[in-house]
Amino acid sequence: MKALMYMGPRRIEIQEIDRPSCGPDEALIKVEAVGICGSDLGGYLGHHARRQAGLVLGHELAGTVVELGANAAGAEIGDRVCVNPLFSCGVCENCRGGRPNLCAQWRLLGMDRVQGAMAEYVCAPVSALRPLSDGTGPVRGACVEPLACAVHILSLAPAAPFSSLLIIGAGTQGALIALLARQLGYGTIVNVDVNPRRLEAVTELAGIDAAINPRESDLDSAIRGIFGPAGADIAIDAVGSTVARDQAMRYCRSGGDVLFMGLAEQRSDLDVITMIRKEQRLIGSFAYADRDFSAAQRLIETGAADFSRWTETLGLEQGPEAFHRLTTDPGATLKIVLQP
Repeated sequence: MKALMYMGPRRIEIQEIDRPSCGPDEALIKVEAVGICGSDLGGYLGHHARRQAGLVLGHELAGTVVELGANAAGAEIGDRVCVNPLFSCGVCENCRGGRPNLCAQWRLLGMDRVQGAMAEYVCAPVSALRPLSDGTGPVRGACVEPLACAVHILSLAPAAPFSSLLIIGAGTQGALIALLARQLGYGTIVNVDVNPRRLEAVTELAGIDAAINPRESDLDSAIRGIFGPAGADIAIDAVGSTVARDQAMRYCRSGGDVLFMGLAEQRSDLDVITMIRKEQRLIGSFAYADRDFSAAQRLIETGAADFSRWTETLGLEQGPEAFHRLTTDPGATLKIVLQP
């Protein structure tokens, strides 16, 4: 089968590899759509040690079940599904407490030695399959997973709706967080990004109150002019760079909540003393729980979260071009979905 193989930093190519074989509790899925995630881009750039050469990337997928393992139950051949690609043990304290994303043994499609979905076929546990409604096509189905991350981070924000919200980053996650926050009734919502076209996209998608480009205006003056000298009630870093993390902490008010989800850089040198003196709460947000994935699927299937206008569909063979573009000049595109 054809697969998009990561071969090293900034090297990704189409290869012919063997079709995977199902384990006893797994399903073989014919991939019909697979999204490119920001973490895939980090792996492509060589920033993630858990993505090494010889790996098929990709975990945002939808497709059709074509084969079942000997002990697989709960699915049928021909089922149209999306997949929760974060696999956990199911028995540890976090799993039993409804937090499988914090399982010490979690695995993800397209990470470590678990081959991902940027291929014609992929295997996944039957327990990870989520049937798609009749009106939900594979491209929309592949968008459930990234939306689940946005659902999860807002579920961690301790402040109530009507709070002001600063989002650093107007990529996929920054835009989806803004969209959901507006629907949840947050007050003033501001996105910061250096890509003017993505700022235009998130403004149209979510109806944010302000879009700030630090390359075009003084960020400090703009932020203070909107939120006042105290800063925003909640600040979210949806980038993962030291600069973005620092901005989130700097422009969040004393006693406010700073949430980090971006994975661009492993380490950051941050002003921790000021954070302590401001009594800010720092919260990490990783992936999602099952309830977040289910909520995201409902939002996609009902049309409540529709970002198809800013989603681009390409063939799998165009994957190398797509990775290059997303890491150099993504324009207004919020999501690229590949179709084998």
